[in-house]
This record gives sequence, structure tokens and C-alpha cells, in this order.
Amino acid sequence: MLSRTELSQKSADLAEMRSGPLGRCSHFFWLGVAFDAVGVAVLFTGVFANLLFYDMLLYLGSIIIFVSLLWWISWYTGNIEAGNKVALDLRD
Repeated sequence: MLSRTELSQKSADLAEMRSGPLGRCSHFFWLGVAFDAVGVAVLFTGVFANLLFYDMLLYLGSIIIFVSLLWWISWYTGNIEAGNKVALDLRD
């Protein structure tokens, strides 16, 4: 049977192997980047293009950028790790 220190070291090693440079929730990261890029493109199209419906593009770009915050919050909260002491106390 593994001792507490060996168990915590093993779980830390597994967490390091699973997480890449973007963390465990890289799909949320890329969704946030995509929504930001599309939102900025739509917003700048509304600002700089001489179109009849420029105001709709301004609002739509702003809304898309606001919705991207949901993806960024999901990415951030998905990468929060509890300390080993907290994880071990929950098991007891």
C-alpha cells in the first residue's frame, strides 16, 4: 500500500503528464481564441467598412467578444488544482 507522500507524489506526476502547456482544458482555450478573433474581425469590419448595416456588426462583434469570456472562464476554472492536502483530506 502506498504511503501518503508516495500517493501525493504519484498524483502530482500524473497531473503533470496530463496537462500540456495550455493545461487540461485546451479546447476551452481554443474556443476562446476563436471567438475573440471572430468578434474582433466582425467589430473592425463594422468600424472600418462603409456598409449600410455597420451598426449590426458593431453590436454583433461586441456580443461575440463578451460570449468568449465564458470560454475563458471555463478554461481558467478547469485548470485550477486543489492542493494535495485538500485532496487527501477529502478521501478520509
